[in-house]
Amino acid sequence: MFLSSTFSDFKLERELLQTRVFPEIQQYCENNGAVFQPIDLRWGIDQEAQLDQRTMEICLNEVKTCKSYPYPNFIILSGNRYGWIPLPLKIEKKEFEAIVSNIQEDDKNLLHQWYFLDENQLDTSGKMLPTYRLKEIVGAEEWKKINSETKQKIFDSWYETENKIRQILQTGVARSCLSKKDTEKYFMSATHQEVAEYAKNGINKEHIFVFYRDEQQKTKNGDTKNVENFRCFIEEVLNPDNIYHETIEDKEYLNNFCKKCWLF
Repeated sequence: MFLSSTFSDFKLERELLQTRVFPEIQQYCENNGAVFQPIDLRWGIDQEAQLDQRTMEICLNEVKTCKSYPYPNFIILSGNRYGWIPLPLKIEKKEFEAIVSNIQEDDKNLLHQWYFLDENQLDTSGKMLPTYRLKEIVGAEEWKKINSETKQKIFDSWYETENKIRQILQTGVARSCLSKKDTEKYFMSATHQEVAEYAKNGINKEHIFVFYRDEQQKTKNGDTKNVENFRCFIEEVLNPDNIYHETIEDKEYLNNFCKKCWLF
């Protein structure tokens, strides 16, 4: 079962799942001759695993795998944050050049600093498809020689750079004539991409559950529109009976959350 959520704002709920809910489900499954395998990659991907920039690729591959397992196999936790928008690992050469042609010179230099041209990339049919690929943050061998304080500084610096690159790409995309499909990947959060991947090629709506966590006093923020659009997408493809709402101000919120996840 794949668990999809934003990271920091659902930390407590994910800890409760790991310590209270999942152990009970695992025991129940064992008692009935079954195996329960929860996948929470927000919990399981450490800094070292992020070095080669393949975090999103790993997540989407796990989503594809979970679709072949019995019901239920996917849980979404959605709050008031849209979440991390990953940089594309690969960008086709023509698309990259279209974006670069619509940004400032300094911004072009930053993109070329972090994206390199791979002339040997193959498409799904096995044909050559020149593609720009995002560079690794640090080489694995070099990483082993670095102390923990320096490692944190490297990631702090990368997060700043990542935000700049994202803004540059989004600006260039907005000025380019890309298709809707090509445009979306520059603006979709990790959670949104996971749900979109799950929904490809049709799904059994009974296999996926959604938990909305809301605030009684809703406040508008930079994520509000994105969250609303994400939830509209969820509600278009899922069974409304499998969508649960809770308010964070409810004293029994966490207990209710655990009970409902057990009932899934």
